[in-house]
Amino acid sequence: GNGYADVSGISGISYVFKVTNLTPRKGSLMGGTEVIVTGEGFGNCSNVDVNFGEEFECMIASCTDTEIVCKTQKKSAKHLITNSGRHPSFGPGYVWSVQDITIAPGDTINWIWNLQVASEGTKISVHQVSDSTSDEYDGVGFKSMRGANGRFSKTFMNTGTFYYSSEPVFLDGLFMKGVIHVVAPSEDISSNLSVTMNSIEAVQEISDEVALPPREGCAMSNDLSCVADGQITDTYAFTAANCLTPSVTSIEVVSGGADSNSTGFYVHNGAKLSITGTGFSSNLCENSIKIGNSECIVESNTESLLSCVIEGSDVSLSSLANHDLMVSILNKGKAVQDLQSSLDHSIKLMPKVDSVSSTSGSWAGGNLYKLTGSGLLPEGGKDTVLVNFGEYPFAMGCQVVDANFNEITCVVPDFVSNKGGQAAMTVDVLVSMGYDSFELSLPAGENQYEFKDDLTPTVSSKDTANVVANSVVEVQGTG
Repeated sequence: GNGYADVSGISGISYVFKVTNLTPRKGSLMGGTEVIVTGEGFGNCSNVDVNFGEEFECMIASCTDTEIVCKTQKKSAKHLITNSGRHPSFGPGYVWSVQDITIAPGDTINWIWNLQVASEGTKISVHQVSDSTSDEYDGVGFKSMRGANGRFSKTFMNTGTFYYSSEPVFLDGLFMKGVIHVVAPSEDISSNLSVTMNSIEAVQEISDEVALPPREGCAMSNDLSCVADGQITDTYAFTAANCLTPSVTSIEVVSGGADSNSTGFYVHNGAKLSITGTGFSSNLCENSIKIGNSECIVESNTESLLSCVIEGSDVSLSSLANHDLMVSILNKGKAVQDLQSSLDHSIKLMPKVDSVSSTSGSWAGGNLYKLTGSGLLPEGGKDTVLVNFGEYPFAMGCQVVDANFNEITCVVPDFVSNKGGQAAMTVDVLVSMGYDSFELSLPAGENQYEFKDDLTPTVSSKDTANVVANSVVEVQGTG
């Protein structure tokens, strides 16, 4: 070849990657504020990151080349506690490295332990207790397995004081105790905007214009004037303000609670919750309540009281699992769970059967047996759902072919081997689900199934013993 071309006669090529505005510029200390970043060169955002200092990342919800819509998310801290503390009698390994710690809501505690010298009865664990003097599990809080080495993590969403202990490390005693104080932040945080593409920082052109983005079908009513916008020099800034952080101070199940021997929020689908706090909106459409990923439908509202109805079918909310309740207010963000309690305030949806498709059928089985209700897809999915006809030694499984939020469908087993000379036989239908094999109650009068002669078709003859493809076989019988 002849070498490189002379390009001195043309202008260079540049790629424009810049930010021209940010709105809104303030919101909740807990994150959850939806912001719009305008500019140029964002592409499809597949390699774009949006952050506000070290405190918040902004999770991109939608993107065009000129606009990013994202939601602030607090970067939660992770705190490590190990068994590296020294016991005055037993030496290192038998005291937690941190026995008293203060964290913020949303932070995670990671316990890690490893006994250098362990016998059969020497093991460590961690579980929640009721107070500083107790070493017994409180029955509702967090709890780990016991072992010579192990780890356990817990994210604390609620404010309050949480005490914990181990089971006896030795067979004859020694309990490793600690306390966690979860305290809501009170100081405002101002953080600079950073938009990067493959670690390349976008140029920021500063604009004084700030206008709340329009919301289709929802007129804005929240007053954000309690705090000024973040100070802008050469970059946009976002202020996470205490006065713009809603708080939840109590949660109550008004109706639809499930019977339970444990303290906590055990509910059926359709349960109504009452949520008290501060900083809610008087405009219904600005209040959002979620149970896990499911919308709790807000029915009434004031600035200090919300009521909502759980409808978990929108995302097939898994039953028998703990789901966090989260309140968010449009243009403010997430509320802090300022419940000042060590109790578990998560919501556990309990399964419920309203009806069954049939209570009798053929001795030979084969028909579909359908349970209808709500919360019928447990944590663990279809594989953890068991339907049995009869009890030992006559129990036979009904093969589950489908399980979803509203229905469980299984194939009735062939019970002919248990028939003997009986014309009919009634057996109990037993349903369990979830990792802990929760026993599900069926409606009164529908918790048994009868195998009957007069519902059993019989075959008396067929016209041939040998068949080929596409041939017609005539079968005679009754039923």
